[in-house]
Amino acid sequence: MAYISILKECCLEKDAIINCDETWCRVKVKAAYRKRYIWCLVNKSERIVTYCYEDDSRGSGVLRHILGDHAIKALQSDGYNVYMHLDNNLIDIKHVCCMAHARAKFKYALEWGGEIDTAFFHCIGELYVLEAKYEHGRPSPEQIKNCRNNLKTKEIIIRLRSKLNAWLSEGHPPRGELMEKALRYLNTFWTQLFAYTHDSPYTIDNSIAERFIRLLAGERKNSLSFGSGKMAGISDAYHTIILACKCRVSLYCNI
Repeated sequence: MAYISILKECCLEKDAIINCDETWCRVKVKAAYRKRYIWCLVNKSERIVTYCYEDDSRGSGVLRHILGDHAIKALQSDGYNVYMHLDNNLIDIKHVCCMAHARAKFKYALEWGGEIDTAFFHCIGELYVLEAKYEHGRPSPEQIKNCRNNLKTKEIIIRLRSKLNAWLSEGHPPRGELMEKALRYLNTFWTQLFAYTHDSPYTIDNSIAERFIRLLAGERKNSLSFGSGKMAGISDAYHTIILACKCRVSLYCNI
């Protein structure tokens, strides 16, 4: 396990930018199977992916233990409440939220909630189009940062904020539950959602961590459960080592 510890230390190096996600698994505890959680950390610049099965939970204590005293620069995640611990306690770590989650909530409200206002969905889509152009053009880090703060991007963000304020105003007609959740998510995490514009290494969403967490979701479907917490930890070590090899010798990860 010494190699795993070294990988984790490298992943959480000073000033690292970490993409993080978690998923559940079934673990046998005494005579019954319980829902437990495994965390995934991705250091894109160092091409390192590590998995952590800590104290079996999804609480903020696990996140504190995983990060420890590592002086990472930023952590990108979805809007799960535990990650808000970063904003409340770990003030030296930048928290970047996933824009894909915001877009998905509005898409869900449109498809299943019967809402007819597509402005939010389209505005976020415009931001993704701009990001795709930056990636395709292979600009320098400084150019990416400048593009993310140019007039065109700011106009989209201002338009999005104005629309959000209008929907949240007291005089706006009632909306469905799904639209309410989408609006609340966008409003609550507004600062974290647009933190990606502050520096070029940040990404607009957390898709890279979600991609690697899907490996464990597939394992969950195949193996169904772990016989103990120890075996869940062995699974973490196995996936960490395999991905370390693939990331180093090929473009498998596309990172």
